[in-house]
Amino acid sequence: MRVLQFVSTLNKNSGVMRVIMNYYAHINRENIQFDFVYFVESSDSYSDSYTEEIHALGGNTYYIPKPGSSLQSIKALQQFFKEHGADYTWLHNHENYLTVFLYPLAKKYGIENIAVHAHLTRYSDKKLSAVRNRILCAPMKYLPVHKVACSNAAAQFLYGTVQDVYIMQNMVDADRYAYDAEKRKGIRAKYHVPDDIFLIGHVGRFEAQKNHVYLLKLFQLFHIANPDSKLLLVGSGGLEAEIRALAKELQIEHAVIFAGQQTDMQAYLSAMDVFVLPSLFEGLPMVAIEAQANGLKCILADTITVETALSDAVQYCALDAIDQWQTALWELKLNADYNRALTGELYNKMSLTELAKELEQYYTK
Repeated sequence: MRVLQFVSTLNKNSGVMRVIMNYYAHINRENIQFDFVYFVESSDSYSDSYTEEIHALGGNTYYIPKPGSSLQSIKALQQFFKEHGADYTWLHNHENYLTVFLYPLAKKYGIENIAVHAHLTRYSDKKLSAVRNRILCAPMKYLPVHKVACSNAAAQFLYGTVQDVYIMQNMVDADRYAYDAEKRKGIRAKYHVPDDIFLIGHVGRFEAQKNHVYLLKLFQLFHIANPDSKLLLVGSGGLEAEIRALAKELQIEHAVIFAGQQTDMQAYLSAMDVFVLPSLFEGLPMVAIEAQANGLKCILADTITVETALSDAVQYCALDAIDQWQTALWELKLNADYNRALTGELYNKMSLTELAKELEQYYTK
């Protein structure tokens, strides 16, 4: 059985792609194979994307223009399904707002099962995109699609119910993210961060959703009282220049490290003392799962679903109560030498092997 995964990009900084690839590596590929169709090219198709790994696992990758961006793009989409539709039992769509374009063509050219996957709890962090996505998603309630979501919160948002929704939980391979003391030393040496510096970490695109403005203002307050602290920002995005300017305006640029997009997340998470995620909204953030797998204490915004907390290493703070974040950071700084070794609780509860078996059964039942 071949499953066509429809995604925006194959880029390694995509949380959606990390979820799919984690499952792909653990699913029984003698029974099920994944192919991928995408519409956003990576700057370097091999170093920045999963292209090479997908091909090594037996999958195919196809680039098309973004559906709906032009009449030509719709023709290209139709041609793709005309040529390849008969090869697939499932279309698993991770760009739910494009279902209105994908569904009729997939059905016309022989794909019997179409799954829509909810990854977020808002349509977009951009006003115009949110309006567009809301309109495009409206017809979905009338289509007989299979409903999939990363969390109950994401399911409730997109479908208005959790009934008949398959929760495909975001999970990672523990070995790929486990704390590594040597990698910690390497990253801290690279950025000139001594052992006695309390390093607050964040991973995420420089977009409004990730709330970097709040994070910098939070760090400014904390740093005034705790000058032996630094902030490590991993990621890239359209608002990076604005956030760099804000760090300078707040007079904390000397204590903020802009590391850019990175692929060795095990190393960067190991370098941190605490992971902070003040997102305005999420579905179930992969990076918070990765941070827990690394043994990091995590402070998350209460806008993020409680399903993200797979261990007692996670605490939630309200975005309208910055003093809660200050207290949480202060308490963690006082106990920054906590044991980072995994206790096994996280992965005894849910393993990728078992979750991949569940997904295989979902596709084949």
